[in-house]
Amino acid sequence: GEGAADPEPLQSSDDADVWRAELDPGTNTMVYRHIRTGRCTKVRPRGQRIIVDKLTTASASAPGAAPSDVTSGIAAGTACFTPTPVEPALFESSDDEDSEVEEQRRDQQAREASDLAEREFAQDACDLCRAVLVEPLRLARCRCALCACCMERTVRYTRQCPACGEGVDVDGKVPAQAGGTEEWLERLRMQNSSPDLEAQQDYLLQLQLARTRVTRILLEYGSISKSDGSKTSYTSFVRVVSVAGASASVKGVIEKVDFNINPGYSKPTATSKEPKSKQLGFAFEYAMARSYPCWMTIHFQGALGLPKVLLEFDVQERPKVARRIVIQLPSNEKGGFRASDTISFDAALPRNGWIRCAGIGGRQAEVEYLPEPGADETSAHYAAPGPVFAYMPSIVRETKGLRPHGAAPAAAQGQAQARVRGDPRDSAIEAPHG
Repeated sequence: GEGAADPEPLQSSDDADVWRAELDPGTNTMVYRHIRTGRCTKVRPRGQRIIVDKLTTASASAPGAAPSDVTSGIAAGTACFTPTPVEPALFESSDDEDSEVEEQRRDQQAREASDLAEREFAQDACDLCRAVLVEPLRLARCRCALCACCMERTVRYTRQCPACGEGVDVDGKVPAQAGGTEEWLERLRMQNSSPDLEAQQDYLLQLQLARTRVTRILLEYGSISKSDGSKTSYTSFVRVVSVAGASASVKGVIEKVDFNINPGYSKPTATSKEPKSKQLGFAFEYAMARSYPCWMTIHFQGALGLPKVLLEFDVQERPKVARRIVIQLPSNEKGGFRASDTISFDAALPRNGWIRCAGIGGRQAEVEYLPEPGADETSAHYAAPGPVFAYMPSIVRETKGLRPHGAAPAAAQGQAQARVRGDPRDSAIEAPHG
């Protein structure tokens, strides 16, 4: 006829490579049917001949069938697509229902905030030592409440909440007070006197007076780790955070740091005589497929008269771990230690602590390990002051011999301190090396 010409007849030799494009009416998607075998696929055959003349439906096409006309009025070569009906949602919520859920959520938050405010306002015991709150601080980030006595022993130096382990926000150079605590602080200031309250106030006076009579060197130690191919690169470090007291004039404080990843050998793996950076201080980097011990021996400037401090440290898998140690010695006095004297600090599991050194000729030191937050012994440790006043009898005399709240009688304190010094891990002075 005079209509559009039929497609050119296919040669049998080409049938194996010829496909026809068709429209599947059920899905409105293109399918491809093999001319000779009738095989159908939704994926366009690669490198094969495809016949696209007039799009036909799969139901109207069969192997060898001629192309059929599409709906009247649609030009040849144009596909006719029928939109797939949209199924209604199984569950629909109105704007009113959404608003009601949001209002319930806000009410729940308001009730929880009100309950928390009531509990905080009623609190009168320290979250750490459980004693009466004296000049307390509610930490801004975690909202734990600590008495000023516990603050003197921990957060002033560690910058970590000793009750929960959360970091501490700082306002200027001091830990920041949480907001909304004015009425609570006023209530505590107005509380009636009691023996427990007076004992805490006396204890705080001793701690504050002690701080003015000593030199304290604050050290930070730890490790950072990062992936290095099939291994992990660990950087062990120790740095001086601050020095307060007469020895603050000693330039440098640390002379050098020895790093030893083979503690069985006396020769160090590396020695650092200069701080690597302000953030890390003295540092040593070494890559290994697993964690390993990296003992750090800190040599102080000779003018301080301090012993070496051996940190028996193991590098940690976490990206960064840091703890702090306060080294204390009497102000205006040299430590009186020999160059060969060494104090060991067990840091295989990193923790904060104190090392309190005696004056000239004493050659004694006390190591105090601060429990990690959440440990079973944490509250009991801070309830009893322990060795806080070791080697500072003048402080006790100046405060008329007042016994801190929770402290044992003098004889019991002496026995407790003897047990600490008798523990091999806490030995005051090791035998001189070499």
